[in-house]
Amino acid sequence: MKRLALLLATAALSTPAMAADVLVPEPPAPAPMAIEPVAQTTTWTGLNLGVQAGAAFGGHAGDANFDPGTATALGGGDSNFEHDGNFVGGANIGYDYQFQNNVVLGAVADFNYIDREKKTSYATPGGTSFEDETKLNYLGTVRARLGYAMDNVLFYGTGGLAYGDVEQESSAPSTSAGSQFAGYSFDSSHDKSSVGYTAGAGVDVMATQNLSFGVEYLYTNLGKNSSTITGTDGLGNTVEYKSNDDQDFDFHTVWAKASYHFN
Repeated sequence: MKRLALLLATAALSTPAMAADVLVPEPPAPAPMAIEPVAQTTTWTGLNLGVQAGAAFGGHAGDANFDPGTATALGGGDSNFEHDGNFVGGANIGYDYQFQNNVVLGAVADFNYIDREKKTSYATPGGTSFEDETKLNYLGTVRARLGYAMDNVLFYGTGGLAYGDVEQESSAPSTSAGSQFAGYSFDSSHDKSSVGYTAGAGVDVMATQNLSFGVEYLYTNLGKNSSTITGTDGLGNTVEYKSNDDQDFDFHTVWAKASYHFN
């Protein structure tokens, strides 16, 4: 009996400890946390349509010279030039493709209204003046562009073909009685180039999923545009005036852009 009582007492004392072990298990080890990489939230891939507006400025000076021929008393004089018109604006269409390393390759074409003139004048010692005017009525470009995207900001360089409608006009000197060129008859000829190149750089910022704003600089060169006025008299004397003979018709543009992206 004593042995049985001792066994029962031992079992009674050990049961709560065993129950506690069953009811309160050890907490499990925390699961490892997976860190997701930060995803690129903006894509520049797709077709885009936009508008731009800004200013044109600078460019080479006009060049004028006067060849008196056999009429040596008509030589000498001074030349000067000026640029007029600085507004440029139009529309553009382009397509860009963004690679996995965030390099962006694309193409863009734009067409712009521009009121740009370069005037060159020449005055002889006899008081006769000549004037030549080179005017650009519109400007278009077809360009490639290569850039790097930093999420919603795109930095790029661009370059390609430029073309426009270049008008060349020259004035002939007075041939009235008593003038320096009395007895002369004048003919004018023009040699113009309306195709050239353009190059520059810019930055675009994607403000929403489809709308971007940017600023772009371009240097445009449409080549040499020369004008020649040749005069002859009844004695075989000749005079020749040349304007813009050795200078390119070039200028700089800076404009702001807004584009809609179909991406």
